[in-house]
Amino acid sequence: MANLQEKTAEALQQQRAEPSPAPKKEPKPPPMPPLSVGAARASEILGLSKSYIYSLMNSGDLPFTLIGHRRLIEVAELKALLERNKQLRPQSGPQEGGAA
Repeated sequence: MANLQEKTAEALQQQRAEPSPAPKKEPKPPPMPPLSVGAARASEILGLSKSYIYSLMNSGDLPFTLIGHRRLIEVAELKALLERNKQLRPQSGPQEGGAA
């Protein structure tokens, strides 16, 4: 019995003396981009004032989702707003039909 106790004591001492291997950390997946933003963040993204963002929402030009008291705008709607308001630049250079 004493032999068993000695072996157990030795095993416990070895376990305490040996540092336990650090747990392997799995790499975290990249953060998911936001699906929606509030008016303040939308104004930062588009470079417009927050009051103009609210006026776009109130006029129906910028759809939003109301959750509680918070208006959330889908990021896809911000992109769609830019596309709807995209204007073509006039090309510089000689014009057709002009006198030469």
